[in-house]
Amino acid sequence: THGGVMPFELNLDPSDLIIDRYIPDIRPIFPRPAKVRILIVLEPGISPGPPGSGFGLGRVVSYLRNESFGFVNFEVDFALRGTDDSPTAVDIDNGAGEWDFRYRDFRYHSVEDGTPILHGYDELWCFGINPNIHDNGDNQSVKDSEYSSTPAELTVLTEWMDNGGGVLAMGDHNFLGSAMCWNIPRVGTMRAWLKDDNDGRSVPNRTGTDRHDTNRPQNASQDASQTPNPAMIPNSVERDAIAQPLEWKKYSVWSRLVFQRRRRPHPVLCGGSLGVIDRFPDHPHEGLVIHEDLIDFTAKCLHDNSKDEYPTVDGQQPTAEAIAWVSTLPDPPYNLAKGDQPARRFPAIGVYNGHSIDHGRVLVDSTWHHWFDMNIAQLEASDSEDFQKIKRYFQNVAIWLAPKHEQQKMLNYGAFWTVLANPSFEELTLDTPIFTLGGQAIDILGRATSDCLVTDWLLEFIPRPIHDLFRPRKPFPIPEPCWSCPPEELISQAVMGGVIRELLPYRDKLIEKSWGRKKVDIAFKPDEIEQTIQVGVFQGIEALMKTVDENREAMERLSKLTLEAFEESLKTLKVRRR
Repeated sequence: THGGVMPFELNLDPSDLIIDRYIPDIRPIFPRPAKVRILIVLEPGISPGPPGSGFGLGRVVSYLRNESFGFVNFEVDFALRGTDDSPTAVDIDNGAGEWDFRYRDFRYHSVEDGTPILHGYDELWCFGINPNIHDNGDNQSVKDSEYSSTPAELTVLTEWMDNGGGVLAMGDHNFLGSAMCWNIPRVGTMRAWLKDDNDGRSVPNRTGTDRHDTNRPQNASQDASQTPNPAMIPNSVERDAIAQPLEWKKYSVWSRLVFQRRRRPHPVLCGGSLGVIDRFPDHPHEGLVIHEDLIDFTAKCLHDNSKDEYPTVDGQQPTAEAIAWVSTLPDPPYNLAKGDQPARRFPAIGVYNGHSIDHGRVLVDSTWHHWFDMNIAQLEASDSEDFQKIKRYFQNVAIWLAPKHEQQKMLNYGAFWTVLANPSFEELTLDTPIFTLGGQAIDILGRATSDCLVTDWLLEFIPRPIHDLFRPRKPFPIPEPCWSCPPEELISQAVMGGVIRELLPYRDKLIEKSWGRKKVDIAFKPDEIEQTIQVGVFQGIEALMKTVDENREAMERLSKLTLEAFEESLKTLKVRRR
């Protein structure tokens, strides 16, 4: 916890507010939290739960249902994938319990009352196991599987993804989980689902030297430094409380303090007060995420040759990227139960951010064992920092995959909560400089979430042409160190400062009404709050542009004075040499 606020907790609770007496006035106009509906599609053999079911997702789902986030509420339903390709074959149980399947014989194009069921959800999580081939096999077994996705399904699913739906997908070693995922746009090329001539794109087997065995030693006797032979690392250690290290992609962020780059992870690996999420459960035979260098971003969709796998809209083409890697331990000198393997490093998480073109996001993982009860039960029991990081990863993924309009609701709620929160009540005023306002608000909000997520929400509001100029990849050469690069933290402070400044009058009206100084109209509407936030974004950008212009003028004066002083020094040096 930090300051009495649980991580993620942005609830409108009287104990968190100095102005708790205004609660009756606030509730009608307070922005509603985002509501994110997740449909988890499982194939027979994978359990929905409850927690403790082993080969299932009970614990992960409980981390969404039972945690208090404040700015977002998650609703999770389960669907059991069937083999009947008819969209009307689905069996619907609207009275299903929390660990029961609401849909059976579900396919991606299944309908309820003539409308695709997918249209009622914001995210789709895919956990398949077919075809259940552990080693070798051929690609045709995937394509011919009765669980393989059909063109009719993919037409509906692609439209849903192109309209903002977020997809989480993974399998395990070899072809496990490939049938329902191998030809989904983006998903199919971001992770290895088939055999391929290129080692960086081919599914690894369950056994043999090409497997991805990430199990870590449980005790000192299993360490490779033990002689003459280290004790064997059994397969069962995937169930222990020892996590494997996760190497994260380091994004460049310009800092205003040193005029140089600093590094941050992708938002799904930002742990707030926990720091970077750099731990994962281990497993003796993981699958593989494909590095972006091996993806053909010009390819067409497998189910429809008229559509691009990675669409371009108004000149913008978001592409996939790997954001985290794990590594195997070499045997020898380690002694793994499954035998010899070389040390290798491979991508474990891949992402696609389609929000810049109003499409949905995608995240793929190397194995569902990172998510299953059997692999996280002992980690949960340890309640270690490693477990807290891993749990935060699951929650971050659910937040990050939410559609763009739900991300904006998260900012709406978080920003309005900030102007009413106890720590900021007296600190945030209309007289406070806009960058100071933004810095204070991000600090307050970042304590309850993470600064990465807050920045991610803010960037959703910034118009794309402006946003792209401030990203690390700029359309012109960047000097090192860069004195002309607006630091990302300064951009975030400006935008958040503009948002907070526009929201403060709402708080002040509530105070005036409560003190009874005059009759005050507080009939604010939620869409009015959102419009006010958008105005605040532009106010912040305007303040940033003004600062950039002022700094340009100051740098020109400094450059001129420095040049004059340098020339004068040269003259003095020449006189002395004579």
